[in-house]
Amino acid sequence: MPPATTIMEDLFHQLSDIASSADDVTKRDLIMRLRRIADSLEDVDDTINRLMHLLAVIRVGVDLKIYDLLVAHKTPMSVGAIAKDSGASSQLLGRLPRFLSSHGIIKESSKDEFTFTNITQNLVATGSQAGICHNFATVCPRYQELPAFLRKTKYQDM
Repeated sequence: MPPATTIMEDLFHQLSDIASSADDVTKRDLIMRLRRIADSLEDVDDTINRLMHLLAVIRVGVDLKIYDLLVAHKTPMSVGAIAKDSGASSQLLGRLPRFLSSHGIIKESSKDEFTFTNITQNLVATGSQAGICHNFATVCPRYQELPAFLRKTKYQDM
């Protein structure tokens, strides 16, 4: 039997081939199934860190124009170049892009160099950043009140 890495590479190539010619319904199904597999591999720390910080860090990326910079630049950008263009400190940008990369929002192409992904491109599409900002500023605070509201109503229908 071939090594697990070889089998995985073959599977990834097959999945890429399927995804490249699939319709939207099939793509969404594939995404859902792959996310379930990825989620099943997480340990407690992975899950908590992913869920706890992701939206806030994505919003900071919008504020710093990181996604716009990477897509416009077309080739990988160093942390120093992103810091210069965004006005943020290099130390902060040593951590923030790495976190975004760990979630596939951007890609670390080599040490301290980052480029865009499909997700990055989606985040610069018309209206995407406005949606992120609206959700963060308007919707999220309401969701933060949901647990207290449901406790107060004893989890009953209204």
